[in-house]
Amino acid sequence: MSAITSILLGIIQGLTEFLPISSSAHLVFAEQLLKLTPNIRLSYSAFLHLGTTLALLIFFGKRISQIIGSVFAKDRIESRTNLLLILYIIIGSIPAAIIGFLFKDKIEFTFVHPMYPAIFLIFTGALLFATKLVKSHDRKLNLIVAILIGVAQAIALLPGISRSGSTIAAALLLGLSSFEAFEFSFLLSIPAVIGANLFTFKDLSNASISGSLIIPGILISAITGLLALRLLKNLVLRKRLYYFGFYCIILSILALIFLV
Repeated sequence: MSAITSILLGIIQGLTEFLPISSSAHLVFAEQLLKLTPNIRLSYSAFLHLGTTLALLIFFGKRISQIIGSVFAKDRIESRTNLLLILYIIIGSIPAAIIGFLFKDKIEFTFVHPMYPAIFLIFTGALLFATKLVKSHDRKLNLIVAILIGVAQAIALLPGISRSGSTIAAALLLGLSSFEAFEFSFLLSIPAVIGANLFTFKDLSNASISGSLIIPGILISAITGLLALRLLKNLVLRKRLYYFGFYCIILSILALIFLV
């Protein structure tokens, strides 16, 4: 793998991990275009996930500290509110854990050929377009809503179905405010992202990739990840999430024409 390829993959990972356009689809397409072996792509992807995980923890670091700190605060209302939020995050994480465990082999099979992520991108695009029809609501997060958003996250285990896109769209369609939809989507992602990193740790130990390529890749994916989070938050709050639907549909068509 060349330095240019490693930088390009770092940028792709950082931008697409958080923007609702599916990082898994982009990495499968990159594997085809750059002629990477699946082993190299999976190993390097595991390293790049460390960068985007770092970006996620930096971006939400203050909020995470606030949630944990307020659990032990004297203010009972604030403490109860954040305890419930932690509970909803735990419960919302269960669907993805169950689906990932039961259907691991079938899910991995969909990463083999670019046809699958290309088709699933159409679903992501349609879901993003659906958010344009959502009117403002002030529904509060509750157990049922957390479970349904968790199901949306589980579906996003398939390549081409964006995790952020499906969870934010589900939250908006269920009536949460734009801010709460954005925040809960990414707070919910933290256990999933950390779990995925731990699960793929074996790829790090077996990888035959130069450290001179790994470190820049991690840094680039972290920096671009932070930029992507800021951009996405701005667009979600402005109710412009559907913009990414055009990109998903166009990319899907191009992939079906040139890669399938």
